[in-house]
Amino acid sequence: MSDRHVTIGWTPSIPRAPRVPVTYTLEMATHPEGEWHPYQTGVKDTQLDVRGLEPFKDYRFRVRVANIWVYGYPQPDVTWHFKNTKLEKGGRYDSLQDRNGQVTLFITRMTEENVGSYTCCAVNEHGEALKSIYLDLAEEPVFTKRLEPTTIMVHRGGQLQCRVIGKPYPKIKWYKDWHPIADSSRTNIIWEAPDVCTVTLNESISRDGGLYSCSASNIAGTASCSATLTIEESEDEFDFKTYRQPRVVKPRSKLFEEYYDIGDELGRGTQGITYHVVANYIRQVLEGLNHMHSQ
Repeated sequence: MSDRHVTIGWTPSIPRAPRVPVTYTLEMATHPEGEWHPYQTGVKDTQLDVRGLEPFKDYRFRVRVANIWVYGYPQPDVTWHFKNTKLEKGGRYDSLQDRNGQVTLFITRMTEENVGSYTCCAVNEHGEALKSIYLDLAEEPVFTKRLEPTTIMVHRGGQLQCRVIGKPYPKIKWYKDWHPIADSSRTNIIWEAPDVCTVTLNESISRDGGLYSCSASNIAGTASCSATLTIEESEDEFDFKTYRQPRVVKPRSKLFEEYYDIGDELGRGTQGITYHVVANYIRQVLEGLNHMHSQ
C-alpha cells in the first residue's frame, strides 16, 4: 500500500451447492459520504490492485459477487460456433454439459488460428439464447531489455529500467533483496506505455544498495530479471565505475611574477633555485599600513 496504490484482497464466495463459477465486482467511494461506483467488474481472482488514488484522501471499498447464470426447461440443446461454422465434437474440439447447466468448450493445442469470437447457442422448444465469448491466445512475459548493474552517487538520484512484453500485459512487481518495493517519498515505481518499467530513487543513501529484481507475470507464465545497484560514497570511484570524464584542471594563464614579488635568492640545488617571495596582496597591505603610519 502507498499514497497512490493499494492491493485489496477478500475471502472467496463459498458455494452452498454446485454452481457456475462466479466473478466479483470491486466498488469504491470516497470517505465518508462519497457515492459508490464500480472500479472493476468481472474479477475472477480474490485480489486486485487499485491504482490512481489521490494522496491525503480517504477511500472505502466493498466487493459484490456477480451471480449470473442461464437456465432453461426442458434442458436446451447446446452447440458451439466459430467464424459462422458449427464446431463438431472430436479432433481438437470437445464440449461438456453437466446436469446443473454449465457448458464448457475444450480446445486442445490452441494456435493463432483459434483466436476469435466463439458463440454458444442454447435451443429448446420455447426458444433460443446466444452468448458470445472472445478467446485470445496468451503469451508469457518476455524481457526485451533487462536490468543492468547501476552505480549511483550517494545523496543523488538514479533509476533502474527494463522493458517487458506479454499478452495480456503482465502484472509488474519490484523487489529489493527479495522484499517487495512500494512507492514512497524517495522511491517511485513508474510504468510508461507500451512496455517501459522503471524504479526511480531520490536522494539515495547507502542502504539503498542491493539486488533489485523486476517480476512480470500473467496467466501464461512468469519472468524476472535482476541487477545490482551500488551506492558509491567516493566521487573518484563513482567517476571510474561510470566511465565519467575526470575533472579537468586548467593551468592559470598569468605568470608567476603577477602573483608574487620575487626577492633575494636563498639557495640553489640540483632541482632548482629557491627565492624569497611575497604575495602581491601582502605587499599591498604592508604598503597601506606604512602609508597610514606616515600620515
